[in-house]
Amino acid sequence: MGWSFATPAQAYTDPVYQLYPDRVAAGQSLLLSLAKTLGLGKFDGWLRLHDDGDFEMAALKAKGL
Repeated sequence: MGWSFATPAQAYTDPVYQLYPDRVAAGQSLLLSLAKTLGLGKFDGWLRLHDDGDFEMAALKAKGL
């Protein structure tokens, strides 16, 4: 599927890690915080980057966990 593994040291050389959001919002991913800082607005998959604890809790409860 085109995936490859990288060490943390290799991953942190990606230019995205040189960017810092204006403010980090609790429960949001770094990518979503950066997108908001850069004024990108909504993009494909943006909703999945929000805190989805409620969704996850409901899924676990549905499985009896």
